[in-house]
Amino acid sequence: MKATFFSLSAVVIWLALGIAPVLAQTTYPNKPIRMIVAFPPGGGTDINARLIGASLQASLGQPVVIENRPGANGLIGTAMLAKSLPDGYTLSMGAGGPLTINHQAMKNVPYDPLKDLAPVAMVSAHVLALVVHPSFPANSVQELIAVIKPKPDGYSYGSSAIASPHHLTMELFQSLTGSHMTHIPYKGSGDAIRDLVAGQVRIAFETVSVILPHVNAGRLRMLAVTSKERSKLAPNVPTMTEMGFPGFESFSWYGVVAPVGTPKPIIGTLNTEIGKALLSPEVRDKLALLGAEPLPGTPEDMDSFMKAEIAKWGRVIRDVKITLD
Repeated sequence: MKATFFSLSAVVIWLALGIAPVLAQTTYPNKPIRMIVAFPPGGGTDINARLIGASLQASLGQPVVIENRPGANGLIGTAMLAKSLPDGYTLSMGAGGPLTINHQAMKNVPYDPLKDLAPVAMVSAHVLALVVHPSFPANSVQELIAVIKPKPDGYSYGSSAIASPHHLTMELFQSLTGSHMTHIPYKGSGDAIRDLVAGQVRIAFETVSVILPHVNAGRLRMLAVTSKERSKLAPNVPTMTEMGFPGFESFSWYGVVAPVGTPKPIIGTLNTEIGKALLSPEVRDKLALLGAEPLPGTPEDMDSFMKAEIAKWGRVIRDVKITLD
């Protein structure tokens, strides 16, 4: 009786002090999960979120609700995630901009991606391609360089936005080749590709899957891809490494993050289920249709990848003095 009385008394004291231990582990998840998307519906981030959200919903047995909170190049939605309760019930499908670029190109970003966010799992990478308008007198990367290098600012290139992967990739290309063109930023890839096809701008780095229909129709010419290996969507197009730029890699990428402090067992559960989804034929086939490569791995893999991306693009941002303010 004394032992029982002591145990009950201890529980009462712990509850009163607000430090009660968990007496029984609650199975995760036991309610709907919210996945914030910091961009509008229909874009790459949103598509990846809905694909992974559907898989998690099926495997975890709880609804995964996609919540689009666009604005400020992903800043608004990502800041919302950083301020959320770290209980595993609020996640975000993150992208390169809000996770590795914004805080280096903007002032007063209300979160630090390495301190306020916890990597959960990488999801996919969408390879970029160097493309030109058919009227441009170049059929290879070397011929392109030979045309643009002698005429600084004599040519223009388009990108989906300032500090987008498309923009930063072209700045990296220019720094490696000693060339310089005039940057024409747009309000998204759709507008940029429209003017590229029309010949208003004649050079760009764009996502392979998006520009491939224009390439196949003869409206654009693809010179190289930015992946380690040739793209399955364009196997006849060489990589930038093959064209004399070893290690030249760039792509749009997506991964799931949570607020820092989210319990490691919960992150482990989510990582395991996302990994299973990325290895399933159904998800892999859907990603392949988007021209994307699945990127299964551990939270630690994602953390290392983000740090490497921050370092790589940070150098470009500082050298070119890119700012989003």
